[in-house]
Amino acid sequence: MKALKINQSKDPNMWYAMFIGMIVPYEGSDDEVFWSREVLGYLNIVKREDAEVVEVSLTQPFYKAQILD
Repeated sequence: MKALKINQSKDPNMWYAMFIGMIVPYEGSDDEVFWSREVLGYLNIVKREDAEVVEVSLTQPFYKAQILD
């Protein structure tokens, strides 16, 4: 399954700034941003320069570091 790995947050005020190095849900993308779900379930943006799309297992918990198989 696809997910986002947060690599950085150039803006410390972004919702994902506290999740650097962690996996968050991937809800799609457009030309400018990725879309994800915050912990409370709200759909929000992740700047493309701050994250990458990764493949994770179905058991990968979100908002935690990636589990290596």
